[in-house]
Amino acid sequence: MIRNFAAALALAVLAVGACSGGISTPTEPALLPPHERDDLAALFDPMVESLGYQVTRASLIDRSTYQVDADGGHLAIYVAPTADVSSDQFAMDFPLLTSVFLPFVFDQWPELDSFDLCQEPFNSTDDTPPSLTVIDLTRDAAAAVAWGELGLTEIIALDSRQGISIWARMEVRNSATWSEAAGL
Repeated sequence: MIRNFAAALALAVLAVGACSGGISTPTEPALLPPHERDDLAALFDPMVESLGYQVTRASLIDRSTYQVDADGGHLAIYVAPTADVSSDQFAMDFPLLTSVFLPFVFDQWPELDSFDLCQEPFNSTDDTPPSLTVIDLTRDAAAAVAWGELGLTEIIALDSRQGISIWARMEVRNSATWSEAAGL
């Protein structure tokens, strides 16, 4: 159900943008997402705001250099809550946020090789705040997962798969929600 909601929301956002003239409808679908933060935030903020998040940093990068690159094959998205939340809430939100982006980003952009999503702290003034959670994966690894309605337990278990990395900073890992889902 979460995946269906995320897909429906994504399609609605794209349809509204196309109808309002805010997003042009190309004759051929884009092979890669936009490469700069503002364009990515315009696309993804409406998809995460109902969960209480906003895009703080985002870019398409070349993973060999970690530089922003219009032809880069890796999409990096950083989101932060719009209000102060507990470590337990970060853990509870992780699967919901993941469902917004996966498998959507790989379905939408056929030349995207890899993707990562990081949750950042609320209201950080750092240029590059510390990530509190990370999911980082390749297209091939994502294709081998039935995303459906994965909960936190199933997402944490994905860390054992080739091409998928799941990580949480100690404060989130020590939360009751993450600890229980991880079987600690």
